[in-house]
Amino acid sequence: MFENTDNFFPDKPQLTDLNTRLNWGKNLFIILLMVLVLSAFQSVNYIFFLEVILVLLVHEFGHYFIMFFFKIKTQGLFFMSFLNKLTAGFKFSDSQWKSVWINLMGPLPGLLIGIAIFSVAVNGEEMEVLLELSLLFLAVNVVNILPLDPFDGGRIIDVMFFGNSEKKKLYLTLISSLLIILTGIYFEVWPVTIFGLLMGLKVRSTQKKMNLHARLSDEEIDFNKEYEDLSDAEYWKIRAVFLNENPKIKSIIPEGFQVWENEKLLMDQVNQLLKTNTKNDMSIMSKVIILIIISGLIYFPMHLIFSNFDLLEGYLYHE
Repeated sequence: MFENTDNFFPDKPQLTDLNTRLNWGKNLFIILLMVLVLSAFQSVNYIFFLEVILVLLVHEFGHYFIMFFFKIKTQGLFFMSFLNKLTAGFKFSDSQWKSVWINLMGPLPGLLIGIAIFSVAVNGEEMEVLLELSLLFLAVNVVNILPLDPFDGGRIIDVMFFGNSEKKKLYLTLISSLLIILTGIYFEVWPVTIFGLLMGLKVRSTQKKMNLHARLSDEEIDFNKEYEDLSDAEYWKIRAVFLNENPKIKSIIPEGFQVWENEKLLMDQVNQLLKTNTKNDMSIMSKVIILIIISGLIYFPMHLIFSNFDLLEGYLYHE
């Protein structure tokens, strides 16, 4: 399908600033969505809004500091993208062990802080603000440590057990989507149900990505690398395969190997098709220990909340 010589292809576009700009609109949307969900249990005021921002900042900086320590990042890590610019120079991780700790260090600090604040709040008087803050820390981070896609816990399970198997990852996304939908229906929290339905779109997206990877493999195109490591020929070949699978987009693109005026959109698609194979550098024992840690981080906050539920009822449902 393609010429074999690299000289046949023009220079690939540089990845300058791609996926590194601060996406404040997306971040604001996510914060407002979380406030909407949480407001089902508590009236929203400006203090509550600031508490949500604080909880998210602690979560994200937990990820960032361990990433800074390792000088690596993981694909699809953040549910907020405001730290992407700070990690633009980092390489993607190909280590199970490091990827697990990067994902774990998002919810871990928030859960420890939440448990500490909760313990102070339930043993004091007039501690409503601290109690509210602790519940936010616990709720956001317990959800994030659940072994479901796209949460941090799901990524940990993915890295440890699914390795480079796209089919297994597809099953994880499908099961996660169904569980989130059923949870939203059962508790009548409709934003959660909608989120689960949107996860169903990710299942279809993953299927398309698998098909494209199969096409790339048939063409003997190496896509197991980062964008910066692509040769000019590999960029244009991957781009051509993507366009052949998306004829509507192809119809508005100039023929041949010409840079489109909106080439960054295609660069992003090429970048998303690339993947870094993960090295199996975790022992069975270390995986068991991580599973025990995750179980404890889910169990202890829930036990703490339910063992004090009588005290919390007045707070949660007061007029």
